[in-house]
Amino acid sequence: LRSRWKFLAVIFNPKQREWLGKYGPRALCIDDTFNLTAYSLRLATIIVADEWDRALPAAYLLSYRMTGVEVGMMFTFVKKFLPSFYTDYLMTDDTNTFWNGFKKIFPESTAKKLLCHWHVQQAIKRSATKKLLNVCCSLALLKYRYR
Repeated sequence: LRSRWKFLAVIFNPKQREWLGKYGPRALCIDDTFNLTAYSLRLATIIVADEWDRALPAAYLLSYRMTGVEVGMMFTFVKKFLPSFYTDYLMTDDTNTFWNGFKKIFPESTAKKLLCHWHVQQAIKRSATKKLLNVCCSLALLKYRYR
């Protein structure tokens, strides 16, 4: 690893490779955790759904940073062990980090990007809260001004 990375580990075992090869063509879901411990490590997980729609962890990326470069390293392992890998859909959050890392390694992919339902709901909630707060503040100012 280059010196700019403090730590990076990709976990992709034979069982996960089997799951990714078997269920990955349908769709991949990828998300990460952060600020859960005193350490600055982030954990990204590629999830596939089996024939009963049970979530299976197909690969892990543990890193101090989570950019397209680090995500690309995880997909480099996927390509190394599954050279003809493809997927129809890649579901992520509303940033482009995971999409960019995926497209860097699989530029010829025709996969479509989907946004995770939870992340869409959170974005709507944040936007609605901000707009509602602005309306409430405006109403309060009007009431104060015209008393």
